[in-house]
Amino acid sequence: MGVRNAEWKLAELMVNKEVDKFIRDIGRLDRFCRSALNEVLALHEQLVCLAQEVTGRVENSFCAKYLSFHYPKIIPIFDNYAYGKSWELAGRDLPKGLYIANKNVDYCYHCEAVIRLMGLLLETGVAEPDIKVIDYVLYSSGAGYL
Repeated sequence: MGVRNAEWKLAELMVNKEVDKFIRDIGRLDRFCRSALNEVLALHEQLVCLAQEVTGRVENSFCAKYLSFHYPKIIPIFDNYAYGKSWELAGRDLPKGLYIANKNVDYCYHCEAVIRLMGLLLETGVAEPDIKVIDYVLYSSGAGYL
């Protein structure tokens, strides 16, 4: 994470700031969808700001993975592979400036693209697109495994 003992320092900060308390509210949602998007982005932004206190960087990937570990049906995973593939499949025509105010603007656009992919799956007859399957497909195809 670019700072000596960053993982330990971040873990201590997360305990001191009682991160488990502020992330637990999102657990009442049953899935990732358009109506959950703003809440997911706000929670991710909150964690990104906290991590930035330690690392000095925007830790989109770590924060998304941390939240997804706790809430796998609600929080999309983010990394360069998944982002590149989601953008390629569904994000090319997203208007610029949708999420300008956020530090995690790339994660915002990734989530928007995932929402579009879920919509495309619904249109083709997939009754309830699973975010974990979408995460896997985006990562695997982005990394060249599929």
